[in-house]
Parts: sequence; C-alpha cells; structure tokens
Amino acid sequence: DGQGVNEVLNETVAIAPVFRLFLDSPANSSLLRHRHAPMLEYPSALSFAAAPKGAAGWVADYAPSLSAQAQDLPRAIHLLDWQLVNAEGKNNATFLRLQHLFEIHEETSMA
Repeated sequence: DGQGVNEVLNETVAIAPVFRLFLDSPANSSLLRHRHAPMLEYPSALSFAAAPKGAAGWVADYAPSLSAQAQDLPRAIHLLDWQLVNAEGKNNATFLRLQHLFEIHEETSMA
C-alpha cells in the first residue's frame, strides 16, 4: 500500500513465553487468577542510569528519603503506580494509582 515504514521487519529478539498452571476449585480459581495476573502481566523491571557526579553527588542533588507503608494493602487491591509529583509548585505531592482486582459480583469476601 506504500504507507508502511519502508523497511524490512525482521526482529531478532527472541520471545520466551511463560506458562503457569493453577489447579484448584472453581471458587478459588478466580481468586488465584486475579491475585497473580498483575505479577504476570506487569513484572517488575530494573533500570539503571549513569550518575555523572557519583552516588554522593546524586544524593546531595535529590535528597532521597523513604517512608514505607505501615501495613500491607488489602488482598483485593493492587498498587499500579506510586510516584512523587510536582503539584502547584510543591514537591511533596504523591500520586497513587490503585486497582481493585475483582468485579462487583466476584469474590465478595475479598472486596
């Protein structure tokens, strides 16, 4: 059609699928699927970058701190995103995105 990217699309990246098999009762299978889906679909990824001023320079520039959760989230809640944002000129705002893992009619004991 003449509207493509005008290059050959031969990807050399190998794809390695992951298969998981959960065997349980029908009542528990929904719970297992919902609890494991975020970890399977969105695995954690490590990222690295160069620090031109070294670790001490980076700490001096950005003043990192940690304030972890006091307790676990409920089992039906998945933490999608947790980041600091600059809202209205303030650097101390936190943006959280949470996901409820079940529909209204599913798993009422976990809601």
